[in-house]
Amino acid sequence: MESFSFNFSRSQNVRIFVLLSMLLLTGDALTSTSNRQQMRRLKHGQCKLEILRLRGGGKSLEDLREMKYPDPNNIIKVPDDGFSIQQAVDSLDPGGCVYVGAGVQEWEYNTTITVNDNISFVGEEDSVCKGRWQICPATHGHWYGISTRMRAKVSEDMCCLVQGGSFQAPWVFDSCNIICDYGAAILCSDRACLAIYSSRIGGIRRKSNSFPPSSTGTDIIVLCEEAFCALQRCEISWTGRNDRGIALMHKSQCFLSTCRFDMVGIAIGIEDDAGAEARKSDLTRVFSSMLEVGETSKQARIDISEDCKVAGVVWNGANRVENIRFGPSLQELELDLARQNREQDRMLVVMLQDMRQVE
Repeated sequence: MESFSFNFSRSQNVRIFVLLSMLLLTGDALTSTSNRQQMRRLKHGQCKLEILRLRGGGKSLEDLREMKYPDPNNIIKVPDDGFSIQQAVDSLDPGGCVYVGAGVQEWEYNTTITVNDNISFVGEEDSVCKGRWQICPATHGHWYGISTRMRAKVSEDMCCLVQGGSFQAPWVFDSCNIICDYGAAILCSDRACLAIYSSRIGGIRRKSNSFPPSSTGTDIIVLCEEAFCALQRCEISWTGRNDRGIALMHKSQCFLSTCRFDMVGIAIGIEDDAGAEARKSDLTRVFSSMLEVGETSKQARIDISEDCKVAGVVWNGANRVENIRFGPSLQELELDLARQNREQDRMLVVMLQDMRQVE
């Protein structure tokens, strides 16, 4: 590869170093679970679904936030170094980093930024990307502080297609803002493996002429073809009345920890024999229901722990799943249809008031 000159000022170098170094520290704030604690949970019947454990190469979910500081000679700052994002990706050696500077980086609607190597991305606080991304199979890396959005022209389109990552080396999105209007924000396929931390994934915040907002037939996070996604401390927000915050199908799996759904039609939708596990998450602010189960979902897996916040309508459609684990509070709510309707009506009033305040 040709050598490039980096004309960062001293203050820019310090800022980049500090921002990238934060990636080495964020994992320290998360407490990893010891084998003894895991055995205690097993003893008390609180074991997570085995298939949903993100344990690859000896790493736990809490370990994956760590990003190695890249070689300073393998960093390109966009646009200061005269590169577009795609040109930077194509020019870096594996393990390199694209540093997205302040301002808006936008590309044509029919253009896709293709990430076909192990390249990481760091966004400055005031940076915004506008366009479509594709993260190819057999790759891994980090997004840190990336804010990207797209207005799709058709509901089948998406902002970010993730096909890479593995349990040993997943793609990691940390402190990101991934927004798509009239399309999926993230679609994972091809056995992709993605871990998302402290990020907002969703649609465009807007006032609506109708309430709840009309459905666009578009879900926010879509997992298919045996993909896996773990989310921690994330917000999934803003869909239409019957759209799903997370849609799972084709043996895909999702694990949620300390996440929040806000202004979504259905929190979690499951097709086929996919699976979802939620811990310490808020599933209350939905237009229709917490769960939707498809006609072919008899072998699906659902595990929602007692420490999740639940209210309103539990199911959208018939309860077709055989492998279900609910906490006692959700079991009680599931059997009380009158209470479900009361809570749902009360939540819709609150959500309508909140939507009227959107600028």
